[in-house]
Amino acid sequence: MRINLETAKLAKEKGYDESCSSVFVDGIPKELGGIQRKNSTYQNQITRPIQSDLQKWLREVHDIHINIPSYHCIREDKPYGLSIDIKRGDQWGYVEYTGDEAFESYEEALEYGLQEGLKEIKQDEGRS
Repeated sequence: MRINLETAKLAKEKGYDESCSSVFVDGIPKELGGIQRKNSTYQNQITRPIQSDLQKWLREVHDIHINIPSYHCIREDKPYGLSIDIKRGDQWGYVEYTGDEAFESYEEALEYGLQEGLKEIKQDEGRS
């Protein structure tokens, strides 16, 4: 599943610049004919990767791990949760979202997790 516009804007702000075959142009989704960089074809273009590609970038470049645990045996209405592991220097931190942050679908939980993970990137990190 591709990320939404809000997540794409945040990813661009945080330095995501990977090759992609889909973009937002002036807020409208557009599929490209092939894999291209975010600014190679259109002005006002924002890369629109699939969720797992952005998740991988967060993990490999920023040591931010988005995890989606299943609560099927506890909650049938919203069976997915969210936790984020973040490495800062040599220390790992852990954030678990509960209660109001339960989700109806894996993809919904992942999208929210991607946004929260992107917010954890410090402006001075400069790793991308």
